[in-house]
Amino acid sequence: YSLTVKVERDGYTPYETTVTPEIKANDISLTVTPYEDEYDGEEHDALTIEGLLEDDTVEYFLNSGEATSDIPKIKNADNYTITVSVKRANHNDYEETFTAKITPATIQGITVIPYEDEYDGEMHNALTVEGLIEGDTVEYSLNGGNATSDIPKIKNADNYTITVSVKRANH
Repeated sequence: YSLTVKVERDGYTPYETTVTPEIKANDISLTVTPYEDEYDGEEHDALTIEGLLEDDTVEYFLNSGEATSDIPKIKNADNYTITVSVKRANHNDYEETFTAKITPATIQGITVIPYEDEYDGEMHNALTVEGLIEGDTVEYSLNGGNATSDIPKIKNADNYTITVSVKRANH
């Protein structure tokens, strides 16, 4: 818009000028905190936002996916990118990308019990593993050999070194 201002006064030359008034859009000020914690098996909001107003139009994009108006939920151990887009009347649009992180948890509750007894000429499982849950993957390595999913068998009197590796989703 432009305005023309004209001032007239007796005995003076009229004054006239054209001006363009301007109200500049403000920036949107938000405090966004991405979720970051260890895996616990629960769903969590991918981020928290402070500073939104009731009439704001907000969109979230999880890992460059489809837009949603709800804060995305995350559950599994991974890094997640969340783009936040906010539109507000008389303000510059806001768009920023954040990374939420769920780190793998430490497997707990596993007990390895080595076989101990006197020589009897029979084959025995070298150990027992307790505390496994459905979906766990276990590998064994006997005396530094190749890892296998089979529990090593031992027979002769000796000391054996067995490495046990347990893998669990999100851990």
